[in-house]
Amino acid sequence: MTDQPATVFDLALAQLSLGEYSQTRYVYKATIQGTIDEYLYTDGVSITRFRNVWRKAVQEAFYPAFEMGLVDGGGEAPAQGEDLQWINAKADAERGYVDELFVQLKALKKQAQEEGIKIFDGVAERRSEGYCRTLDSIYSEGKIRGAANMMLTFGGADGMESCRTCQKLKGARHRASWWKGHNLIPGQPGNGNYDCGGYQCQHILFNDKGEIFNV
Repeated sequence: MTDQPATVFDLALAQLSLGEYSQTRYVYKATIQGTIDEYLYTDGVSITRFRNVWRKAVQEAFYPAFEMGLVDGGGEAPAQGEDLQWINAKADAERGYVDELFVQLKALKKQAQEEGIKIFDGVAERRSEGYCRTLDSIYSEGKIRGAANMMLTFGGADGMESCRTCQKLKGARHRASWWKGHNLIPGQPGNGNYDCGGYQCQHILFNDKGEIFNV
């Protein structure tokens, strides 16, 4: 069997693993995955303790990731003004999503009483990676905000989903501030300005040297 060639998106993820951000991502994912697994496989426990561990992890990961992005893009930390308002809102929203997830996990534990704990297989890995993709978008947002006037071009592979918005933007070149101002930074799950919502999109931005800029 031949190996599949690496996509631009794969290369972008590999690039992230080389910087300081990778350690923040690693700790965040390990915390999420461990918290989910422990909750699912432990009987007679309250949601509260596990939920609070995760909510604390959001605080300890989102702000450093965003500020690392600001610096890597050419800006300065700490986040202030509009930047601080943005990351505050994202962290608040994520804590809300954590609360919702534990409601779902509680229902899954009840379901397992009839179907067996086999249904827990892979849940923690899939969920933790999904939440880390949000953290990746936090880092990328910071990097683009830090880049300000740098010219960036939309490109990359179509991936699992490529909407009309993506197709329209292919090859578009604008300042980093334009992508931020129009809320069109690719790779951000739940971005309503993309018809695809950004969930399966693998498009990214490149600088004028052809280097991958975000993920």
